Amino acid sequence: MEISEIRRVRLDKLKSLEEHSIAPYCTRFDRTHSISEVLANFEEEKEVSFFDKRI
Repeated sequence: MEISEIRRVRLDKLKSLEEHSIAPYCTRFDRTHSISEVLANFEEEKEVSFFDKRI
């Protein structure tokens, strides 16, 4: 696939998101823990999520 085609597809997807009132880029997030808290409470096999995009 040519670069121009990839760009067109991406722009089409961006336009579709905007038409559905979906913010394509996260502009804000609420921090729940500091890095030191994360490191202090780290557990090897614990499942975590790094961010939660809110629209």
